[in-house]
Amino acid sequence: MLEARALLDGQLPYIAVFDDKPLGAPVLIAVAMKVVGASLITVRLLGCLAVVATALLLVQLARLLRLPRAAGLAAAVLYIVFSAQFFGQWTSDELLLIPFTVAALCVAAAGWGATTWHRQVATIVSMGVLFGVALWVKYVAAVPASAVFVALVGSWMRRERGLSKFLALGGLYAVACALPTALSALAYASIGEFAAFWYCNFGFMHTYLGLVPTDKVVRHAIRGLHYIWPLLLCGAAGLCFGWWRRGEPPVPPPAMALLSVWVAAEALAVVAPWKFFDYYFLLLLPPLALLSGVTLCVVADRAVVPRYRAAAPWVLAGMIALFPLHAVPGLVAGPDTPRRVAAVIRNDPHATAWVVNYAPIIYFLADIPAPTRFPLPGHLVGGLSSLINTDPVAEVERILAGRPRFLVVDELALDHIRPQTAAPIRAALTQRYTRVASFESVGVFRYQTPLEMNRDADRTLRDADAKLNAAITAYRKRLIGSQLAAFDESQRRWDAFRKATCEFAASGSAGSSAYPMSRAACLTNYAADRLDIITGLMQCVEGDFSCPEF
Repeated sequence: MLEARALLDGQLPYIAVFDDKPLGAPVLIAVAMKVVGASLITVRLLGCLAVVATALLLVQLARLLRLPRAAGLAAAVLYIVFSAQFFGQWTSDELLLIPFTVAALCVAAAGWGATTWHRQVATIVSMGVLFGVALWVKYVAAVPASAVFVALVGSWMRRERGLSKFLALGGLYAVACALPTALSALAYASIGEFAAFWYCNFGFMHTYLGLVPTDKVVRHAIRGLHYIWPLLLCGAAGLCFGWWRRGEPPVPPPAMALLSVWVAAEALAVVAPWKFFDYYFLLLLPPLALLSGVTLCVVADRAVVPRYRAAAPWVLAGMIALFPLHAVPGLVAGPDTPRRVAAVIRNDPHATAWVVNYAPIIYFLADIPAPTRFPLPGHLVGGLSSLINTDPVAEVERILAGRPRFLVVDELALDHIRPQTAAPIRAALTQRYTRVASFESVGVFRYQTPLEMNRDADRTLRDADAKLNAAITAYRKRLIGSQLAAFDESQRRWDAFRKATCEFAASGSAGSSAYPMSRAACLTNYAADRLDIITGLMQCVEGDFSCPEF
């Protein structure tokens, strides 16, 4: 969203906002914002549109593959429900590229039996452009794009062999797939920023692939499989039913070949990066949903009496859809911490902020610019800092030197960022920032000017002295005669000692704006210590020889 906002402001991604992903998603979001309005609702509506488009395309793909009508409708329902598990309303890159992938599969299915050169070329070019847009959103689409091309052209070559024809179609397909990315590259080259485009699209990859997987890989994989396990089981059953050759197969062989290639390619796309983030598993949902629809139709046809056979796939799809529904209400209606944090920042009319290690969407919600071109925490303070071609420690120090009005910190995660970058952040929080709000583990800290720090220190000192004086007044009522006189003398000497000691302790900042704060802090600490002593004296009981008798 920050890249989309930069586009609307006349700035370019990669230059104004660093990211290691293609331009497709920011451009699509920027277009939606231009048409509907720059708001979070617009992005969520775009995500909903992508899900609905995918569901409709799955119905169309089932028709083109000559699957039962109920299989396509069941696949659409299952995709909509299961996709809601993955961060609920979050519009991810995967969610945006999937409609173009499914549309490309529709083109492949429609052209599977093409026999003329012109129709084959039209199929290849159309499929290539659709996969090209998917690649423009995220390059992971290259895996199914390659697999589907080989399967489709391979089916044509079995009927009419010819290496030159295969190479010609491959060349056309490569050009079509590369077209959106190539146009983006030309746009950056025209303004002399091709190097930035190249690095953020391709140059970073050798470093990214060389990153050692964390110990969370297995946990991520298990969680992702947990999200989709009902579809995995039903999809596997669909593959078995589809390739079953005893009697009339429930799925035409060409359709089964295309579905098998598709699901295998998406599985490879999920596994190949070896990261297993939750949203990677979205890629598997469309083919698994379609295969699950096949399974439901086969089960209904073979295990349900004819009277109820038409309704059986819907009942079975509804039962499977119950598995992910328990997670949806919490994702939709849970606490919106980023919005609450943004509200605190917006209350300051001159606010600037740095979101250290939390959701960068706060910049958008608070309508403020990021203080760095690296707004994603993973790039600057996380495990992806090796990708940014910039010294992350120097960048953190530069940001802090600019004195952003607010720092937003996920305090539970602060111990897990790089120690070199954590040190200046902790120092700034301790010395120059004060907490103004907390939401679960997320703290909002506001920068204090010397005048504000002196005022706060003086206010804290007055409070501490008030508590101490109240305790002294209460304790004096317990003393009489010589004890009272002795206590008053000790208190007078203690007060003189406190003042002299704190004058000396703060002398290092004498003459600077920090002197009042340093002196007040010292006096406050001594007042707290004296309060503890007086409180202990007040709690003495008769017969305790360590305390004055009363």
